[in-house]
Amino acid sequence: MANNSSSESTELKIAYLGFLQGIISRLSNSVLVLMTANITLMSALLAFSVSENVENPSLWMFFFPWIFLASFHAYYLYQEKTFINIYNQVVIQNSILTTDLVINEHTLKANRPKFLEVFFKTYSFSYFQVSLFLCTLAAYYLGVK
Repeated sequence: MANNSSSESTELKIAYLGFLQGIISRLSNSVLVLMTANITLMSALLAFSVSENVENPSLWMFFFPWIFLASFHAYYLYQEKTFINIYNQVVIQNSILTTDLVINEHTLKANRPKFLEVFFKTYSFSYFQVSLFLCTLAAYYLGVK
């Protein structure tokens, strides 16, 4: 079943694009969860750092969770861009074969962007920069050194 009729090819293409769209949607949802977790964690750390139980709060306590969440955020965006590139490749194809439906390491490698480009050139980094800056500014204003 390597060659398909035109209607079968169209049905396969639509089903495959729906499958890819589902993957992209789940990755996008994960990105939003990480952004929410970042706000929650930074707010909790800020509240904890100004509590009376902390003797010597430090601004460094904000940096490690921030880099962890920012890296995961960039990773999910990296994966999302990979699948968007695969999606775009399928849309461009006139006809599709069943062998084109395989998502393997070769397909992923051929469509992957560079990780550092995703990390530094997307809104991901700027969102996390702003969140770290605001949290650091608030902590400094509240007396955390």
